[in-house]
Amino acid sequence: MAPSKLSNDARKKLAANLQVLRRYDDQIDAIVDTTSHVVLYQFEESTQSWANKEVEGALFVYKR
Repeated sequence: MAPSKLSNDARKKLAANLQVLRRYDDQIDAIVDTTSHVVLYQFEESTQSWANKEVEGALFVYKR
């Protein structure tokens, strides 16, 4: 969603998240999209099943 269409609260949250992310990667230009919770799975071909990789949390897609 374009920043101009966001509420003031959403804009503030986006700015705070951008500031935190820049601590890890100072070349971040902008956050493109985000989701509050994801879980990572890996497909195991030998068993034809999904294995939980025990990695979960917020996800940010950003532009450098």
